Amino acid sequence: NAIMPISEKLETLGKTLTVVSRNIKVLHWNYNDKDFIPTHLWLDEMFAEINDCIDATYEELRKANFTFDAKLSSSASLSKVPEIESNKLYHHDETFNILNTACATLKGLCDEIANVAEESKMFTVHDLMVEFINKINKRHYFIRNSILTEN
Repeated sequence: NAIMPISEKLETLGKTLTVVSRNIKVLHWNYNDKDFIPTHLWLDEMFAEINDCIDATYEELRKANFTFDAKLSSSASLSKVPEIESNKLYHHDETFNILNTACATLKGLCDEIANVAEESKMFTVHDLMVEFINKINKRHYFIRNSILTEN
């Protein structure tokens, strides 16, 4: 049954997205460097976009009648991206390096799911992953350029 492996991969993606979402919000609250206002607003936009991806991922899981543990502790334990500290300030370089790693990890997960979904003729899941990859690529492009302009 092709649904189970994809469901497990979608669950890993959902949990990773959940941790990334939380990390973005922590960065949003604790960013303390130049360009505070535009970075703060940009992180808000990215947070909303990631939450849309979380919603769509868990809706796909629900359609497949897959049950999942939605506790934050469960997300942290299965996420491919580690949680960041919520009680410290983050400067430009650290913020954008955290986001760069998150985007690269998310793209890898989405690409893997898209390939399995296409092979399994699960085109709705495939198209959803392609949509996620496109969204992440746009953010990743900005993040990488932000890192490059600093060095």
